[in-house]
Amino acid sequence: VHPRDREAVRSGLRDLLNDPHRKQLGLSLRLAADGGDWRWHELQAHVPLRDRRGRARGLIATLADVSWRHTAEERERMSATLFQQATEGLAVIDAQWRVVEVNPAYCDILHAPREALVGRAATPLSLANLQRSGYQPAELQAALNDGRSWSGQLQAELDDGGQHVFAAKLSPVPELDAVSPRWRLLSLTDLGESIRQQDLLRRSLRFDAATGLPNRDEFMRRLQLALAAANRDGFKLVIGLIDLDDFARVN
Repeated sequence: VHPRDREAVRSGLRDLLNDPHRKQLGLSLRLAADGGDWRWHELQAHVPLRDRRGRARGLIATLADVSWRHTAEERERMSATLFQQATEGLAVIDAQWRVVEVNPAYCDILHAPREALVGRAATPLSLANLQRSGYQPAELQAALNDGRSWSGQLQAELDDGGQHVFAAKLSPVPELDAVSPRWRLLSLTDLGESIRQQDLLRRSLRFDAATGLPNRDEFMRRLQLALAAANRDGFKLVIGLIDLDDFARVN
């Protein structure tokens, strides 16, 4: 028995044998068979018969290797922690596109508490939002039925009327002996701030920061477009050049 579990086992067995009111014992302990790795076991013991003074006349005990269960529980705790701490919005949804569970980031992205989201249809995947983004529900369903993930960019209108752009990914949660997955994992990343920064960057490259007017590069780009249009459509394009005295002082 592992040194950290040894005293608990001794104490538990001692109490079971000596206490006439105690009938059974159940506890977990680590064992290393033949000097191998420590593996979790579950000990179940009970006293079937006692003498007149309450002393145990026998002990029936079973020892089961439950290391697989401890490993599964550790992975479950790890998965739960990752799910809760992830910075992207995560939601587990069922086959009817209803939300089963969400993480805090998903609530923040959709500006709604968990209680308002669980049990309801996943708003970003509504028919209106999918069609607004150029997708059809059948397209997503076909990918999931084939065991594949679907990803795309959603132009979504939320319940509060807010307009958002999401990078979305929908993945099936695999199950043993399941014809089609019961659960799907929806991940969302709000692209709004990224798009705004890109727009600001593109605008700063084309417009003067002080006046908001097109800069020299933008003027030349527009001029080339206008010349091409005039040549194509057969109209005259007139360009005027105006010289302003002492404009440097104004600037």
